[in-house]
Amino acid sequence: MYSSRYRRVGQFKGLLFLIGIALIFAVFFYTRFLVDELRREARHSLTMNLQHYLFLLENATPFQAFEEIRQIDIPIILTGEEGKPKYWKNLGISQADTTAAAQEKLLAVMKTMDKVSPPIAIEYSIGFKDYMHYGDSNLINQLHFLPYISIGLIGLFILIGYYGFKNIKDSEQRWVWIGMARETAHQLGTPLSSLLGWMELLKTGQSGEAVFPEMEKDIQRLEKITARFSQIGSEVKLESCEIIPIVREAMDYYRSRIPQTGKRVELSEEFSGEAKTMVNRYLLGWVLENLIRNSLDAIASEEGRIVVKTAVEGRKIVIEVCDNGCGIEAHNRRNVFRPGYTTKKRGWGVGLSLARRIIQDYHGGKLTLKESAPGKGTTMKIILPVRI
Repeated sequence: MYSSRYRRVGQFKGLLFLIGIALIFAVFFYTRFLVDELRREARHSLTMNLQHYLFLLENATPFQAFEEIRQIDIPIILTGEEGKPKYWKNLGISQADTTAAAQEKLLAVMKTMDKVSPPIAIEYSIGFKDYMHYGDSNLINQLHFLPYISIGLIGLFILIGYYGFKNIKDSEQRWVWIGMARETAHQLGTPLSSLLGWMELLKTGQSGEAVFPEMEKDIQRLEKITARFSQIGSEVKLESCEIIPIVREAMDYYRSRIPQTGKRVELSEEFSGEAKTMVNRYLLGWVLENLIRNSLDAIASEEGRIVVKTAVEGRKIVIEVCDNGCGIEAHNRRNVFRPGYTTKKRGWGVGLSLARRIIQDYHGGKLTLKESAPGKGTTMKIILPVRI
């Protein structure tokens, strides 16, 4: 069961990685598409400007034609047929700079421009031509960096998210391990303390044979606890069981211990219909004991009431544990199943988290907080599918 689950988790991570790669490629190629479109528009606009420039040369003054060239707002270099720069702008090189160094720089820039966009020929009616070499606008240059900026931001977001979720997961796992250790000690503590007490009575010789049935009960309790913990994390075997006896056994266990709490709590039952399905009786009993114990702890006053209900609804078995305890605040209801969350002073916050995993992962059912109100009580609901 768990190996297949981990395999699915690995497949899911691989799928997320592929989706991330696909998004990066999508951003990259879409940006390239935008750059190519902008370059086509820039070439078209520049061609129209040059046509107007030629028209002005033929029908107006050279000054007016030159003004048309001056309106172009992208890097340009105007050369003759021999390839020598005659005019340039938007390159950070002064038009008055005619030094050899400036000419070399212009020629280097011109080669770079021609690799991206071929020059546009300007044919004059007098029989010679010039060439307009042009580069990308500021917008296109900025778009060149967009994929890398996007990849960087996406990568940073994924990295932060990964470490954030990893820390949350590690924290929850620490709480689970700590809680499981404490739960083990708590579960074993009661029957072991009882057995030690019985042994002391046996040593005194005052107890008689009445001790042995009680010791046998404690030993059976230890065997049950061992069976529960041995099945956590391993493949759980389900068998066809009557649900009501399992529920009644959990209730009887706490009925005998309620007087020790100093509270007068009525633990009653409302069973309806024959309920039988495939379960693990040890783990289901553990869940029920956990819910009853939570209800008992939630009753702050000396008197209270806990009702355990069972019912068959179609192909589902419903078990509810209701109490009139302190209830749960609305803003805390979403947290009750999170590892580490607890309202008890000496709690460790893994009981409900473990109970939900047992019901959902091992039994294919649901454990939910049906209703709760501060000062009125809480109802926890288990739904088990009927599988026989």
